[in-house]
Amino acid sequence: SFNNQLAGSLDVYPNPASNIIKVISFLKPDDDYLIRIFNYNGVEMTNKLGNYYNQNGVVSIQVELLPSGLYFGNIKSGSFINSFSFVIRERWLSKFIFLKYFFIILLSLELFFMGIDFLQNFGKLPNSANLQLLYLLYNAFFTLTITLPLSLVFAWIVTLTVFIKNNELVSFYALGISQKQILTPVINISLLITLVLIILQAT
Repeated sequence: SFNNQLAGSLDVYPNPASNIIKVISFLKPDDDYLIRIFNYNGVEMTNKLGNYYNQNGVVSIQVELLPSGLYFGNIKSGSFINSFSFVIRERWLSKFIFLKYFFIILLSLELFFMGIDFLQNFGKLPNSANLQLLYLLYNAFFTLTITLPLSLVFAWIVTLTVFIKNNELVSFYALGISQKQILTPVINISLLITLVLIILQAT
């Protein structure tokens, strides 16, 4: 019956989603309903939803403002509540999230070490601006042997923290993605960057 269908769990597609989800709700076009969305930690995210509308019992909900992660929702109509769940997954590798944090951390560490060294040896440097610039470039290249490995480690820590905070890690596991599939791109990128540094140091 309609009531039994309304009281059950609802189908959602596409799942995982990115911009819009469609919920098969069995609602009538003129039914009043209330939608509520919660993240994995139980925090209500309904205020971040875009427009939604009911067409032939299929409720379309704009979710592009929600960060990637696992979500639970319900649709209340009268005295009945329908529940559903869905995943918003970003392809974090295609967006170079790890690389983004790597370059941010690397630049920060380079500026820190170069600044400290420049201030310590400022009185010993020649007055020529060109020589000072060459000194900074040499110092930046030299400190890469320290800052680059640190940046790789810190970038992965920050990336993992972001995954956990946004429930992306839970989403990956819920979709059947293994730890190996998550770690492999990071390891490959780290090895490639390290190889580039070794080649530069050998020249």
